[in-house]
Amino acid sequence: MLSIFVRNNILKNIEHQIFTKKDIENYIWEIVNEFELNDYLKDIIFTNDIEHLAFYHFGERTLKINYEEMINDAENNYGKEDKHELVIFTNLYILTSLVHEIVHILQNYYARTSRKPIRIYMKTEILCFSTLTKELYDKYYDCFSFEREAIVTSLEVVLYVIKTKIKNEELYGYFRDWLAESLLSGYIIKHKKLISPAHIISKNVMKISGSYKPKYNIYSKLKYGFDLPYWQYNYFKNNAATIINKKTLHQ
Repeated sequence: MLSIFVRNNILKNIEHQIFTKKDIENYIWEIVNEFELNDYLKDIIFTNDIEHLAFYHFGERTLKINYEEMINDAENNYGKEDKHELVIFTNLYILTSLVHEIVHILQNYYARTSRKPIRIYMKTEILCFSTLTKELYDKYYDCFSFEREAIVTSLEVVLYVIKTKIKNEELYGYFRDWLAESLLSGYIIKHKKLISPAHIISKNVMKISGSYKPKYNIYSKLKYGFDLPYWQYNYFKNNAATIINKKTLHQ
């Protein structure tokens, strides 16, 4: 799936200049056109009038992007004075947001066309999401499997780009740590028992008939926020860098 997002027309300049609005538009539309997702994206709007860096509306099928805030946020998170590396970091930061939203476009498509259990499960989440208050959504944001998939996939893409094109170990370590943190987020340890994001959503946000327990490996269970034994969670936590490195090499 990651190869969908690796586009030479935007990546060729990733080390030289910060992506322009036109670069961003071209990148998104190239993917949307190639995979015939035009019914699921009607418009790209650059605006400062959103709380997020970018936001895809599943119902309206519009993508809003706060370009200036993306750049400001990247600069605030960088924390160094190397101007050349700041350009690369900013572009990787932007790419993380773009891939995240494109994954949502794909999820909207799959929700209407796929019969795979994971896509049916996410469709239920997306329908529920449209009815939530902002407070409730913000509280459980990193527990929804469709958001976790978007977060994790975007960081997987960035790690792949760094490993294959940029070859900067410090930047790789930064985004790898971000990915590890994202995979572990949302889980709660209570009385020596691990409570999964999926369980939290089922209990507090939406009631799902039956229990969806896919036969995934440890990494995939964490990616989607599904149940797993505490020892598996702890094993990943103690070996996250090694596990992510191996996965990046085999993309």
